[in-house]
Amino acid sequence: ADLWPLKLASKLPSLASVASNMTGNRLRETCMHAVKKLDKLVLVKWFREVDRMDLLPTFPELNALDKRFAGELTIEDMEGVKEKKRARTAIFKDEEELQRDKRAAERALLGVSESVTSTEVRRRMAMKAGLDMDN
Repeated sequence: ADLWPLKLASKLPSLASVASNMTGNRLRETCMHAVKKLDKLVLVKWFREVDRMDLLPTFPELNALDKRFAGELTIEDMEGVKEKKRARTAIFKDEEELQRDKRAAERALLGVSESVTSTEVRRRMAMKAGLDMDN
């Protein structure tokens, strides 16, 4: 037989009270039977009583229960391990640091050392762009 996990949206006692309050066509009969069987199943101490009282829900009942009252399965539900939250780190820089980083990136792009003057950097940038600054 195939097995699949089923997680209910709320605890079984509260689910049973919600299901008993629903009337008419708001809840399928098979779903109501599944809720009632599971509610009684919790109270039974011996498995032979479960079998004798026919308290194990059938496939159609579980399927109806899954469609109506299922909750969202998480990794923790499936594997038993909590999902690690990634630490969010943000580095905030002031304007001066941003400008310094921008200038350093431009120099690195042009292959210019730190000792070169800004006039020389502008000249090399202009040459790279195909402009002549001497005229």
